[in-house]
Amino acid sequence: MKTERRALIAQQLSKVLPPIVAQWTRTLIYPLALARKSRIDFIKKSITGSYLKCNTIEFHAYNFYIHGYNDWRNVIIANSVSKYTKGDFIEIGANVGTETVSFCDIVNGYGKVHAFEPLPSNIKYLKKLSETQNSLNIFEYALSNKDGEVRFWVPPEQRSGAAKILPVNIDIDKNAIVVKTKKLDDFLGEFNNVNFISIDTEGHEPFVLKGGKNTLIKHNPIVVLEVSPKLLVKYANLKPKFIKDFFEDLNYNLFKIEKISISKITQNDLLTDKSHNWVCIPKNQKKIENQIKRDLMIRSLIPWFLLKKIPNASL
Repeated sequence: MKTERRALIAQQLSKVLPPIVAQWTRTLIYPLALARKSRIDFIKKSITGSYLKCNTIEFHAYNFYIHGYNDWRNVIIANSVSKYTKGDFIEIGANVGTETVSFCDIVNGYGKVHAFEPLPSNIKYLKKLSETQNSLNIFEYALSNKDGEVRFWVPPEQRSGAAKILPVNIDIDKNAIVVKTKKLDDFLGEFNNVNFISIDTEGHEPFVLKGGKNTLIKHNPIVVLEVSPKLLVKYANLKPKFIKDFFEDLNYNLFKIEKISISKITQNDLLTDKSHNWVCIPKNQKKIENQIKRDLMIRSLIPWFLLKKIPNASL
C-alpha cells in the first residue's frame, strides 16, 4: 500500500474513532518510521479549527498530521478550564505548535497565548502559525529560575521536543547552542488573568516553577506539566516530590493524567520511574476539577463526530 494511501486511511479512521483507538490504529496503519521516511510537508486542520504547517519527520507533527492534535488530553483540559474562567494561556516549551494552535482557538476573542520556545527550528514553525493567529505571542527564551545564558541541546530534527537546557556538570555537546534565559515572573506585566499554564521542559521544570512562583500566586492557574523522574534527577538533581511539595505549599491538589481521567497523586507515583503528565488544580477550583474529569471521560470513549465541537463546547 502506498504511503499516501496509508496516511489517508489513518486520517479517515481518526475522524470516526475515539482517540485512544484512533491512536492505536494510526500506529498500525501509518507508523512513525514511515512518516519520517516520507517527510511530508503538510497543512492540517486542528481539532479546534485552525491550521498548522509542519513536517511529518517530527514526532509531535506526525501525530498532528493524522489526528489534528498531538496531546489531545492537554487540549481538552485547557478547554475545560475555559468554560469557567476567561484569560490568557502560557505554554512553556511550545515546540512546533501542535498544542499552541488549539490553545489559540480556545482563547480566541478574550485572551492571549504566550508561547515560550528557545529552539530556532521550532520558532520557525511558531512564527508561521502567528501569521494566522492574532492571539499568539512568541517569546524566544528558555524559562528558568534566573536571567542569563545557558547551553541548550539541539536534538535531531525528528525529536525536536527533546531539546533541553544542559547543566554545567554535563559535558559540552557538539549540538549545543547558547540561548537566553528569563524567569516567568519577568513577564508578569504581559499577562492578563492567566488561567492555564502548560510546562514541558525536559527535566528543567523545578527551575521554571521557582522562576514563576509570583505568577502562580497572583493568577492561581491550572497547571499541566510533564513529570519525568529520570529527567528530573539528571537535569535538576531533584525528584517528583519537589513538584508535589511546591504546589501543595501554594494550596493546590495534584493529579496524574491517565487514559480516560485524572487521579490523585499517590506515594507510588512519587516512586515510579515512569513519566506522566500531572495537572495541578487550586483547591478552591473543585468545579473545574470535576469538569476536567467529565470531559476527559467522555472525549476518551466517544467518537468526537458524535459530540459538540470544541473549543468551549458543553459536552
